[in-house]
Amino acid sequence: MVLATVHPDGQVASATIEKSSGYRQLDADAVATVKKWRFQPLSKKDADQKILIPVRLDPNHVPAVGSSSQAG
Repeated sequence: MVLATVHPDGQVASATIEKSSGYRQLDADAVATVKKWRFQPLSKKDADQKILIPVRLDPNHVPAVGSSSQAG
């Protein structure tokens, strides 16, 4: 689980591990990925929002190098 603090403009201010996967590198990758995200704020508040994000790791799904996981 990753805990992200999001600014009102949707930019991630910080991200930390709330519950570890048990693997340091996977945790670091999850945090790095969430820090790149941009959110649409849930409200018009001027304050940062905290969001708890479950991260599902599937060891059976490893995308090929250079492939995209986006449908399209």
